[in-house]
Amino acid sequence: MTPTNPNRRAEIIDAAERRFASQGYLQTSVSEIIGDAGIAKGTFYHYFQSKESVMYAVIDKNITLLKDQVESYMAESTQPPLAQFTMILGGGFAPRRPETAAISTELEQDGNELMHMRAIDATINALIPPLADLLGRATANGDIDCPNPNIAAAAILVLSAQLLDRDLLGWVKTRDIATIRNFGSVAERVIGAPTGTFAPIVDSFIASMP
Repeated sequence: MTPTNPNRRAEIIDAAERRFASQGYLQTSVSEIIGDAGIAKGTFYHYFQSKESVMYAVIDKNITLLKDQVESYMAESTQPPLAQFTMILGGGFAPRRPETAAISTELEQDGNELMHMRAIDATINALIPPLADLLGRATANGDIDCPNPNIAAAAILVLSAQLLDRDLLGWVKTRDIATIRNFGSVAERVIGAPTGTFAPIVDSFIASMP
């Protein structure tokens, strides 16, 4: 059996990410990824079964990086838990990688619906634990009334994906101001937060609309 080299696998993922980000998933061929990575065809298929499987690896890479950014922010922040929660939900806790933005946009293209849905699901599952931890600590501090932090974190992430049409904590793509304001109001009720807690996030979302 040919041994697996984690560095070589990562190089293939990086090469694929660059191609997918620059010219699109559907427009990219396995041959182009192989050429960019400087490997033989057999080497590619030793690590990945198909172009689709390497795309899922690219998605996993970006979700892992996002979770790492969230956890690093939480470890370094001096803000109270509720403020950290709103900062993360607003997407302002760390600069967004251009590659992540490009991959997120690519997932929205026709033909990529299944991968898009799986990316949203994986992002939600990855972020529930750190966000639930913040909600639990905010409840302990008396800032909110949230008896089920895990359920609340999951609900808000789903609302963020569905109402605001965003994934990987990306840009808000809906253009309906009423929907954005409703998201803030519903999110406050879900975590038992005072009215206006999410107002800064809502205002920033609306201000960023073209």
